[in-house]
Amino acid sequence: MKQTNTHLTNQKSPEEQFKQRLREALRQHRKELGLTQVKTAELFHIASSTYERWESDKSPTCIFSLLDVFRTLKFTTTEVIDLLGLPPLTADELEEISPDEET
Repeated sequence: MKQTNTHLTNQKSPEEQFKQRLREALRQHRKELGLTQVKTAELFHIASSTYERWESDKSPTCIFSLLDVFRTLKFTTTEVIDLLGLPPLTADELEEISPDEET
């Protein structure tokens, strides 16, 4: 009899893991800003049912929608990088994007 590893079959794909992190982050940021789902939907000019789905089971799929969400809900660059599962910026990358400061 062939035995399957239930631990492996119950694991979520990287895509599903990202979607779950995104849903949790959307909810957290919205609440930190004191916004209801309805008010947040109004900010994005979408139906409240659409935003409710973003927090429950269907995350926004368009990259431009995601960028708008991150800006509106005041995600930091570090939070976006972590959420997307990207490695942290290197010192050289930080220097490239930071404006020169006069001393």
